[in-house]
Amino acid sequence: MNDILVESIKSFLAEVNVVINGLLSGLIVTGLWPEKEVPLLASILEGLSGICFSLGVSLIVLKFLKKGFDVYILQTDGDAEADPLGLLVNFTRALAIAIGFPTLYKWMADATEETINAMLAVENMSLASMVTDAYMGIDSLLKASLNLIFMVMLIMLAYQMIKRGLEIYVLRIGVPIACVGLIENDRGAFKAYSQKFFQSMFAVIVQIVLLKVGLLLMATATGDLVADILQLLFAIAVLGLAFGMPKLLAEFTTNMSGGGGGLNTVYSGARMAQMAKGLFKR
Repeated sequence: MNDILVESIKSFLAEVNVVINGLLSGLIVTGLWPEKEVPLLASILEGLSGICFSLGVSLIVLKFLKKGFDVYILQTDGDAEADPLGLLVNFTRALAIAIGFPTLYKWMADATEETINAMLAVENMSLASMVTDAYMGIDSLLKASLNLIFMVMLIMLAYQMIKRGLEIYVLRIGVPIACVGLIENDRGAFKAYSQKFFQSMFAVIVQIVLLKVGLLLMATATGDLVADILQLLFAIAVLGLAFGMPKLLAEFTTNMSGGGGGLNTVYSGARMAQMAKGLFKR
């Protein structure tokens, strides 16, 4: 009976493996550029992106004019004796980020992708091949059950990362509107917006790396039943940790994006990704 259950689970995992391979092969692109994986999505939201950009730039100009009028003409807001150069700098910064964000994001996404690839290159095994190696070594019902649990969690994590990629995509579209807050000295809504953006970006990096660690633990069998089961339990725990990473990273991304202005925030994130890439290449 046990042999029948083991073979049934192995057959099921073999079928699921085809789907898993497809998900893992494009997981990095899905997290950073979901529109490249689903062109229909890009065609649907392309018009919305243009509308948000036009609306954002218009609101930035209107906000700048209203702020200047209220402060220096009506003298009902802020300090009328303050240097108007500060308001002009805020206006220029808001426009620069709204207009240049696609280029800035491409630099940051490229650096992020290279960082992830450098981390994954520590072991010369692709994510997809690890999945195949993992279910091929099943020789007991307990191991089969743990492999099944791991695969279900893997699919759920892949779904979460697809959702995370869509979240980043929506945030990218809304950046021009969020830049309106940069007219204010406290950066307005842009501060919280940038915190959420970087939280999602770093979550993609950490979750993919933890997924690789979990697959390594799962696919590397020792031949000893107790040791293999322990590794499977650790692999499941690693995936469980990956699920909670976005909340754990929220505190650190909040501190990271807390100062230095909007453009500085984006640049700092790209530089950190570049530094991490260099570290893992050594």
